[in-house]
Amino acid sequence: MVQNVSPSGDNNSIETPVCVTFNESLQVATVTPTTLLLRVQGGTTILAGILNFGSGRFFVLLPTAPLPIAKTIEVVASNQIRDIEGFPLTVPTGGVIGSFKTEVTADKQQTPKVVASFPKGGSKNISPGTVSFGTGQDAIPGTPTQVITVFSEPISPTTILGNPSANPPQEGYSLTQTVDPDGSGPLPPTTTALIPGAARSSIPIPPIASGSRRRRRPSRREPRSPSTSVPA
Repeated sequence: MVQNVSPSGDNNSIETPVCVTFNESLQVATVTPTTLLLRVQGGTTILAGILNFGSGRFFVLLPTAPLPIAKTIEVVASNQIRDIEGFPLTVPTGGVIGSFKTEVTADKQQTPKVVASFPKGGSKNISPGTVSFGTGQDAIPGTPTQVITVFSEPISPTTILGNPSANPPQEGYSLTQTVDPDGSGPLPPTTTALIPGAARSSIPIPPIASGSRRRRRPSRREPRSPSTSVPA
């Protein structure tokens, strides 16, 4: 079942990604732009790429263009989505699993905020990942655990703690921290990476005066190319 949908409420950035968390792993192949989508309330579907994390429990929808101003955006899911055992997702009549309203004016001063994270803050009994065992041809590597943070707009990698591994560094909506308990997995013991928006390259950020807020720039609202579902 659906555990959480973010953002919610009013005055959300027109650049915001949308995050959907489920209480169990899904068959990722069944989560597509036709089974999990965004639309203007009761109307037009909004094109969005889909990223998945957490073994198919956490999905991030990245709209390919800025969302419309001062509109209610619905998050819609289909019962064609299946869990690992093949059971259909339970959805309400009409399929709307969440909604939020966008900001009233695009030039409104906005500061970045965290849209969602996975695992959710305060979660307990989260696996730290599995360690490797066996030797030689029988060796089985450990499985890293990802911690994902999704922001309301692209974040400069130079302002993030740690060492983003994107090369060259790119602005991104999603920050992943991958922790491998014994260093045996496919990633270094600790890897931090920014996941850019769909077909989005790095955009220079002007210096921010002390005590001021950065005003949304028109260049941030150029359309972005559609993206297909990207595996974790």
